[in-house]
Amino acid sequence: MAITAGALAAAAPPPPMPPMPVDPELAASLQALAAKDLRVATVAYRLQTGGRAHCPRHTRLSGLVVQDASQYRADLRPAVAQLFGLTDLPTVTAVVPDSAGAGAGIQVGDGILLMNGQRLADELPGVTKRSADGSRFSALLDRLDTAFAAGPVTLELRRDGQPLTVTVNGADACRSAVQLDLSGARNASADGRIVSVSQGVLDFTRDDDELAFVIGHELSHNILGHRDFLDTAHVSDGVLRGIGRNGARIRDTERQADYFGVYLTAWAGYDPHAAARFWKRMAHADPLGGLFSDGTHPGNGARVRDLERAADEIDAKRAAGQPLDPHYQRKR
Repeated sequence: MAITAGALAAAAPPPPMPPMPVDPELAASLQALAAKDLRVATVAYRLQTGGRAHCPRHTRLSGLVVQDASQYRADLRPAVAQLFGLTDLPTVTAVVPDSAGAGAGIQVGDGILLMNGQRLADELPGVTKRSADGSRFSALLDRLDTAFAAGPVTLELRRDGQPLTVTVNGADACRSAVQLDLSGARNASADGRIVSVSQGVLDFTRDDDELAFVIGHELSHNILGHRDFLDTAHVSDGVLRGIGRNGARIRDTERQADYFGVYLTAWAGYDPHAAARFWKRMAHADPLGGLFSDGTHPGNGARVRDLERAADEIDAKRAAGQPLDPHYQRKR
C-alpha cells in the first residue's frame, strides 16, 4: 500500500510551539546580574593571576563563569534557558576575556557534559526541584575548581547540539574562590577560602579600579592567612571582637589587607590610587562606619591616609625602577 506525501504530512507531529517571550523587566534583571557576575570574575581573575608571585597557595583558573539551571526557581528556568542557553547541563554563561578558557575557544552557551571523561553532574541530583538548589550548584563548582587546580582539564561540550572536545590548562593564580553575593548591603568578606562581594558594594564602585581594591582587600585576608592567624590567637568573633586585644589584632589584619590589597591592584594593572578614592566616598556616604563601626577597622581618616601612602610608595618604586615588593608577609 502506497503512502502519499499528504498522508505523511497528516501523520507528522505538529511543529514545536515557539518559546514564550521573556518578560522584558525580568530579562533586563537577569542580564544585569550576569554582567555583574562577569565583572567580578574578570577583576578577580586579573588580581589572582597578577599577584601569583606573592601567594603561598596556588590554584589554576579557567576564566569560565558556569551556571546550572538548578540555581533558579522552576518558574525562572524557561527564561534563563532562552537568555543564557541553560539546559539540563551545567552551562558556560560568560568567559573572562584573555583567560585560559577564552584561549581554548570555549564560548557562552557551551554545555559541559564530561570532564576528564566523567560526567560533570554524575551522582548529583537532577534539575528537578521547583526551588533553587544551591547544593547541586556548589558541588558542580567544587568539581570544576578541584579539576582545574590539579592540571589540564579535558571538557566534552555540547555546542548547538553538536559534540566538541577541548582541553583547558588553567592559569596559575592565587588560591581563593571569589563570588558575587546578591545582598544590597555595602559589604565584602573573606573566610580564608572564599571572598564574597555584595551587589551593594559592587554598585557603589565607580569603575573596575575601585572594584579591584574591594576584591583585593578581601583576597589579601586569604593570601596573608589572617583567618588562621586569628583563630590560632583565639581572637573572639563575638560581639566584643572590637574591644581590647581582640580589636587591636583584628585592626592590624585590616591595615595589612589594605596595604597588600593596594599592591594587588598594582600587580594586576589597576590604579592603586583608586583605593583611597573609593574609601573617601565610602566614608562620606556612611560617616559613622556602618558595618565597620564595631571597632574592628581603622578610622576612616587614618585608613584613607594609609591607602594614599601605599599608592605613593608604589609610584616611588616604579619611578626608581624598583620591584613592587610589599613589606607585609603572611601572618605565620
